[in-house]
Amino acid sequence: MKYEEAKELYEKNELLNNIEYRDFINKEVYINLTNEVDKLFECGYYDYSEAKNPKMIVEYNDLRDEIIDFFGDLESEEEIQKYLDEANISIDLKTIDENTTINKVLSEYLDYESDEEIINIADNLEIEYTELEPYEWYVVSDYMVKKLEDMGEIVIDNFWGRCTTGQAIYLDKVLQKIYINYLKNKWW
Repeated sequence: MKYEEAKELYEKNELLNNIEYRDFINKEVYINLTNEVDKLFECGYYDYSEAKNPKMIVEYNDLRDEIIDFFGDLESEEEIQKYLDEANISIDLKTIDENTTINKVLSEYLDYESDEEIINIADNLEIEYTELEPYEWYVVSDYMVKKLEDMGEIVIDNFWGRCTTGQAIYLDKVLQKIYINYLKNKWW
């Protein structure tokens, strides 16, 4: 699969059905060891201060929507530009015309940002959010450890602290983004 194809499937929310994507996840995410890792926390072997990214991630989509709403409430182009600069968001307002809104452009921009960057933007805009804790723990490959850390996820040793539960890991946007970036950076 090529980067452009994966990106298109991601935008249609259809990447999770792709066998190459699933094979990639199965190769990089080994096993759910939630009960075992929880026991390690209970007996004091681990604590969250050991996490590579100790700031617990927030519900990505909720915070993303709050950022978009924040900009949607602004009235003037100067005010929008002021807050774009404060949040370190590089969007050219000249790309916005009568057929495009700041919300649409910002939504597309935020789709490819890591959770950590979304948190930085919210912090810069002083948007409040609730921090989450991991519900599940997975053993992952060394490659996946690095990529999850880059995305602002909680990682201790080779354990990924997943802050969602109740759905297949293939649905996790963070894993889909890692796969797309893998394809983008893959040498052919």
